[in-house]
Amino acid sequence: MDNVVSVNLLGVKTYVWDVSVVPTFTLEIDSNNLCVTAPLEIEKLDVCTTYDLSFASAEYSSVINPVTNQYDIIGWKDIPNSSLHEITSNSNADKQVFELKKTYSSYSKTDNLYLKITTKRQGCRYGNVQYLKVIVKNCGSIVNPLIRTRLESN
Repeated sequence: MDNVVSVNLLGVKTYVWDVSVVPTFTLEIDSNNLCVTAPLEIEKLDVCTTYDLSFASAEYSSVINPVTNQYDIIGWKDIPNSSLHEITSNSNADKQVFELKKTYSSYSKTDNLYLKITTKRQGCRYGNVQYLKVIVKNCGSIVNPLIRTRLESN
């Protein structure tokens, strides 16, 4: 279910209200660096919500946008075999923990690596897929940031 819409017929006019609640994600710290030496944690909305994580790269337009002075993202390309394996937790219903195994350096070098987050509620896809720009490194003792879930009403 991508969106939930309420339609009311009042008199001779139809009013459409978008009442969807869309989960959004933010990194706990300002850095977009992730390390393969530490697990990646996502804060869950509730016990009925789970997440599928993988990586994707952006497809850019061929012309620079005059307003932003950047190339616009026109699509996404999934990186093959990039799904992250969930680490079984000891009944921690607040978080989902994933294992990072690769750095995907060819994508990070070109600044075109995105963490693809698919939200599921009771096993069914919920909301739109979201992308966070990241760099995956093979670093020492740095701990990965917690990815926090936030709700936004449309």
